[in-house]
Amino acid sequence: MRVKLCFFIPKVYPLFNQKINSTYGGAEKQVYLIGKELSKNKEIEINYCVNDYGQNKFEKFKNINIYNTFSLNDNIFISLGKILKKVKYINPDYCFFRGDNKKIFFLAIILKIFLKKKYIFWISHDNLVNKKRMFNYLLFKNAFKVIAQTNDQKKLLKKNYRIDSDVIRNIYIKNNNKIEINYKKDIILWTGRSEKWKRPEIFLDLADKNPNEKFVMIMSPATKKEKYFNKIKTLAKKQKNVSFLTNLKMDDIKRYYKNSKFYVITSEEEGFSNTMMEAMEYCCPILSLKFNPDNIINKYKIGLCADDDITKLNTFFIELNKNNDLRRKMGINTQKYLEENHDILKIKEKIMELIN
Repeated sequence: MRVKLCFFIPKVYPLFNQKINSTYGGAEKQVYLIGKELSKNKEIEINYCVNDYGQNKFEKFKNINIYNTFSLNDNIFISLGKILKKVKYINPDYCFFRGDNKKIFFLAIILKIFLKKKYIFWISHDNLVNKKRMFNYLLFKNAFKVIAQTNDQKKLLKKNYRIDSDVIRNIYIKNNNKIEINYKKDIILWTGRSEKWKRPEIFLDLADKNPNEKFVMIMSPATKKEKYFNKIKTLAKKQKNVSFLTNLKMDDIKRYYKNSKFYVITSEEEGFSNTMMEAMEYCCPILSLKFNPDNIINKYKIGLCADDDITKLNTFFIELNKNNDLRRKMGINTQKYLEENHDILKIKEKIMELIN
């Protein structure tokens, strides 16, 4: 019997249609990758309900059905009407939700109550589980399954919400290009959206303390965060050793990963950083101010974590920067870590177990 899945993630469409110049995040990339992989199975029908970017009401990408369903300008009642109509039409066996759109989360509960649809909720960020919130409790309690990205998230779900969850890690797809470990790398890289919790100012401060090094910041404007984006852009442009780049396609960003001595992540919190994984794909060691899910940076020796200590961050920066042998060893470890923990076929297997 064929299983119908429907992913509700408004901003995923630009990953299918690269002519659309719009920001998306790690949650969108992960749902895009798993949908593509699952669509290879003839026993599974994959549907996406996405935001309106001016595209057709229905489009097909190979075996995947894409429905133009949302508008960011819709209020909750208009969105509810559109989704109920679309879900009745698609009639999925399971609905998947992932991201940080609270309006869409509310609709998940409505689908369960009024259409008796099973939904699977995939945690995208630690801020969904690290504090007790009544709305989140209702969201998790009504879910058919809750998926955590890390064991840390699983523990927080149990502690704060008394919810059991399955840990399914983010997907890594092995790069077909041979990565040269000894390739001359000459930049320090930061990438991300213009979110305050990513703390990009700290990266700029690191550049200021190390004026002889070349720093590259690749930033895209987060939705409704254009003012903050422009603030960071202005600050970056004032620093002679910082190159500020925006609106790059993934193929262009990969060139910077390849040329990076190491990758800096300054976030207050994350879910599981996709940019960090992309950097590791190119054998970049990780220099993290705080983010260290399941203690992987220390456990797998893939970089250094400063435990939210800015002074220690700069000390670790100097250590990594001058020690070529340490960077090379950590770069090799990043590949091993990804292959052991984020293989797409293993993750596909776990998803299949949930829906069968």
